[in-house]
Amino acid sequence: MKVICVAGYKNSGKTTMVTRLVEALSKKGSVGTVKQMFHHRFNPENTDTGKHFDAGADVVAAITDSELVIIKRNPSLEDSLKALEDSGVDIAIVEGAKSSDLPKIFLGEPEGPDEVSNIIAKLPVRSDWDIDALVELILDLPEK
Repeated sequence: MKVICVAGYKNSGKTTMVTRLVEALSKKGSVGTVKQMFHHRFNPENTDTGKHFDAGADVVAAITDSELVIIKRNPSLEDSLKALEDSGVDIAIVEGAKSSDLPKIFLGEPEGPDEVSNIIAKLPVRSDWDIDALVELILDLPEK
């Protein structure tokens, strides 16, 4: 599985970039995404799944007619990438994770020279990016 991280600061266009990459890369293979949401609770306490989780369940699966969500304690970026790989994903896109060692497309300028590592493309925020060139860059990445 190939893995790329789209990083930058708030309102830099990360979600737009991820969406455009998913649209383009899905023509080349199966794509999965990871969204880091450290300041949100995905599974609110007033939902049934939140109640299950808060009661002590280690893992909660929520199923709709078209979606499956797994909620797990002690999550990690590695766990999420392993879950995508186990699902047969060819290309994983991580939104956020600027402190990880993953290869990154960085939108804007890092605040400090050592703040972000492994930047393979640095682009302007909210711009008209060359998605085709980024797709080729991602497809040339080694498998993780």
